[in-house]
Amino acid sequence: MSATPEQNKTENNIEDDHSHLLFEQVNPYGSRAVVIESDGRTVFMYLCPVDDYPGEMHAVWLANLVPAPEQADVQAMQSGTAPLMHRSACDHPAGIPLLDSAQFQVSWFQEGTGVVLFYQNEIEAIIPPWAGADGLQGYARRAVDRGIGTLPLPEESPAFYNRIEHDRLFWEARNRKEHWATFRDALLAHYENVYGKHTRYFAVTDRPYPTLAIVEFGGDSIDGRAVYATLGMSNQHVPGLETRLDSGTNPESFLRMEIITRALPADEWLPGLLARMAVYPWLGGVPFLQGESYESGMDLDGANFLLGHAEPYFSAIQTGMPAAYTVEDRFPVRFYAGVPIEKAMLPVLKVRGADFVLSKVHRA
Repeated sequence: MSATPEQNKTENNIEDDHSHLLFEQVNPYGSRAVVIESDGRTVFMYLCPVDDYPGEMHAVWLANLVPAPEQADVQAMQSGTAPLMHRSACDHPAGIPLLDSAQFQVSWFQEGTGVVLFYQNEIEAIIPPWAGADGLQGYARRAVDRGIGTLPLPEESPAFYNRIEHDRLFWEARNRKEHWATFRDALLAHYENVYGKHTRYFAVTDRPYPTLAIVEFGGDSIDGRAVYATLGMSNQHVPGLETRLDSGTNPESFLRMEIITRALPADEWLPGLLARMAVYPWLGGVPFLQGESYESGMDLDGANFLLGHAEPYFSAIQTGMPAAYTVEDRFPVRFYAGVPIEKAMLPVLKVRGADFVLSKVHRA
């Protein structure tokens, strides 16, 4: 993905006695940054949270600029210095000249929690969304064996490289003006087949990605409550599934989601809260799954939510859910019921769990 001037930065000046910043770019969600630095001995690529957003920092080795040690560079690690890759694990034991920062380009995984570095139009390194699992930090072209959390680039992994190319095309598509309008209109029509014509549409405008809206469908004759639906969460993969799903679970059926809830139209705080909830996975780098809670911190009853499937839990608040829906001709969308829970139930949730609280809502 091409970077904006604000997102992308290359620098060739020494910032301090130790760190030479070569490249920096923030992901499109504004939640993670990729930073490439050299201390005159090594070159490393880091992926780290921006500002106060949650997440771990990951570091992948790119190159040695001086001769490699015979063994692991334990002394550097103990002193807090970026370690050299040991001789048998790098393809340039004598060291190489400093990489030209003008040749760096990056492409983000669509979740925003992983990044691919290109150097002279070739893949140089990858920090994948599952970095941190089993001690893996990432992959590097100049690595020939495992060392300091870095593995060689996978040689025979067509699915992995297909994913990288798919996500590169994903960002190209998102940069086309007509993409959002086409996506929005199709999903809105799907909602209106269930709930009728929408009564209000709230565009979420405080950030470019993920592009989101909250849609209101007028109160019904049962209790005057309106349906509120997120629109746009399913336009990109939910992050964090690789580390949350059980092994053997197909992640494709969990990658796309939307949230639907009900409230009185007089609850003017609800659309803004639902917008905060909708963007949270891409800021926090974590998925929403069934039975998970979202605590808003607002001093209002009904401003905290549990996520459940449509049945049996959502029938308790007397509304239907949309029929099956697929995006990009491949990914099924999970429509989660955002079940409001009172503040008094939050301590119960921590002790008894989501299923118990949802069963109480169902019987209410």
